[in-house]
Amino acid sequence: MKRNIVSRTLAGMAAAAISLGCFALGAGTAQAADTDPNDATITLSGEVAGHTFKAYQLATYEKVKSNGTDITSMELATVGAKADLIKTTAEAAATEAGGVGADKVSTLPAAYTGNPAGWLSSWTGADGTNDSTAVRLFTEKYVASDNLGDPAATVTGAEGADSAVFDFGNVAANAGWFVITDTDASGAQLGSPILVGSTWTGKVSLNGVALGEATVKPSETDTVAAPTKTADKTSVSVVSSTPAKGDANWITYTLTGVLPKNATAGYTYKFVDVPQKGLTVTPSGFTAQIQSVDENGKLKVDADGNPVYENLSATYVTAPRRQVVGDGAKTFEIALKNVEKLTPGATVKVTYQGYVTAEPEYNEAGVGEVSNAAHIEYGAAAASTQSAETAAAATVKSTESVAATVKVFKGGQFTKIGADTKKALTGATFSLKLKDSTSTTALRTVTTGDNGVVAFTGLGAGTYVVTETNVPDGYYSEIKPSFEMTVNDNGTVVFGKDATWDLVNNADQANVTVTNVNKVTQLPSTGGMGLGVITAAIVLAAGGSVFFAAKTIRNRRTARM
Repeated sequence: MKRNIVSRTLAGMAAAAISLGCFALGAGTAQAADTDPNDATITLSGEVAGHTFKAYQLATYEKVKSNGTDITSMELATVGAKADLIKTTAEAAATEAGGVGADKVSTLPAAYTGNPAGWLSSWTGADGTNDSTAVRLFTEKYVASDNLGDPAATVTGAEGADSAVFDFGNVAANAGWFVITDTDASGAQLGSPILVGSTWTGKVSLNGVALGEATVKPSETDTVAAPTKTADKTSVSVVSSTPAKGDANWITYTLTGVLPKNATAGYTYKFVDVPQKGLTVTPSGFTAQIQSVDENGKLKVDADGNPVYENLSATYVTAPRRQVVGDGAKTFEIALKNVEKLTPGATVKVTYQGYVTAEPEYNEAGVGEVSNAAHIEYGAAAASTQSAETAAAATVKSTESVAATVKVFKGGQFTKIGADTKKALTGATFSLKLKDSTSTTALRTVTTGDNGVVAFTGLGAGTYVVTETNVPDGYYSEIKPSFEMTVNDNGTVVFGKDATWDLVNNADQANVTVTNVNKVTQLPSTGGMGLGVITAAIVLAAGGSVFFAAKTIRNRRTARM
C-alpha cells in the first residue's frame, strides 16, 4: 500500500486550493487565544458568524519529518473506516473529470490500494499535473454522500466573529486531512466544502506553506458581477443585407464575465444580449474562452494583469444558432453548461458579431447611435432537500446591464446640375464605395430625382469614393466624375474634387454641385483633364456623332478671341 510521501505535493495543492476556493491547506496560521500551540488545529476565517462547520477526517499524518515548526515531509494514511467511501468518490470524480494525472487515470491505482487519500493527494503534484476540477468534484460528491457518519468535530461561528477554530487536541491521530462542510443551522449549504490539512503537534507549516487555515467564502460570493462589453468598431454604415465575410461593417462584440466561486450542479450562467431596433446580432464569429490555470491551479494573467485564455469546449458552452433582429426586447443568449466543473473565479470571454440595418435618429450634428445592452443571468438550481426559504434564494438572478454603442452618421449630399442650364438634373445615378474596400458591390446607389439631390446617409466614419455610373440623357456618357467623400469621427463631411474632369464644385461644402456636360467646351479650362491640360485626342461618342478634342481646341478658342 502506497502511503504517498507528502512534501511539495501538498504545497502544490494548497496553491490550487486558494484559487479554486474549494481546497485549502492554509496561507498563514492563526491560533485562538485559549488554544494550546501544540494542539492540532484548523482556523477558518472570513464570514463565519452563524455558520456551522463540520470536519470529516480523510487521513492522518504519518512518518512526519520536520525542522523546527516546519514539516519537511510526511505520509498520508487513509482513515480505515472511510477508505471505501473515499475510493468510490475519488473514482467517480476522476471519471467525471476525464481522468487524473498525466495518464488520465480514473480508477484507484494498485499502488494506492487501501490508501485512496494518498491517491487523492497526488492529483495536484510537484510534477506539474493539475487536476483541480477533479479535486473539487471529489469534495462535492463526498459531502453529498449518505455515509459520511459523524464529524470529527463541529464548530459554529459566534455572532460577530471573523474566525472559528477546530481544536483537535494534542493527539497525533487527531491531526490530518479533512473535508469541512459549511451550512446554516438547518443544514442547508452556505458555501462550498473545504479540503484542508490541520497543523500537527506544534508543526504549523509544510515546506514553508502554512497548514491549518482556510478562508470561508462569504455568502455573497455567489453574487455575479455585471459583464464587461466592448465593440471593435466606433462607427459603421447601415447595410441592407448580411455583409460579406471581412466587410468593414461587421461589428465584433466581446463580453467577459467572472464565474462564481461556489457553483453547484445545474447552476445557470448565461450571457444575454438585447439588441435595439435596427441592429442584427448573429452567431457569426462566435468564440468562447476561459481563463487558463497554471500547474498550481492559479489563474493565469499576462504581464499587464490581464487574463490568459484558452478555448472553452462545447462541453461547457451552448453556442448560439440563430441571429436576432433587434427590437429592444428579443434576446441573443450564450449559456454555459456544467459550470460547477469550471474553475471558480475564472473569467469567461465570448465574442460574436452584428451589423446595423436601419438608420438611428440623428442629433443636430448628424450623429446617431446604435447600442445593445447585455447582462448575465446566474443562480444555483434549487435542491429538493432545501427549505422553501433557501430554495427561493436559488432563483436565477440578473446582473446590471452594460451597453456597447457604435455611431452612425447622417452623411452628406450634393446636387447634380447641367453645365448648360445650371439647373438640377434628373436621372443621374451615383454609387458609393468605401475607398479601401475590395468589394465590387456598391454600398449605396442613388439616382437623382427632379431636385437633382444625391444624399448618402447612414454611414460610418471613413473615406468613400463617389462615382457617377449613369449620365442623364443628352449629356456625354463618357464623362463621369468620380471623387472622394470623407465622413469624420464627429459627423462632419468633406467632399473632394473630381481629379479627372474637375466637375465638382466644392468651394462651399454645404452646397456642393456636380456637373454634367453636353459640349466639350463646357469642360473646365483648368484642373484635371480639362481643356487647359488635354494633350491627346479623346473620342466622345454621343448621339451617333464623333467629336475629336485635342490640345488644338484651346488654340482655336484663342484664335476666336
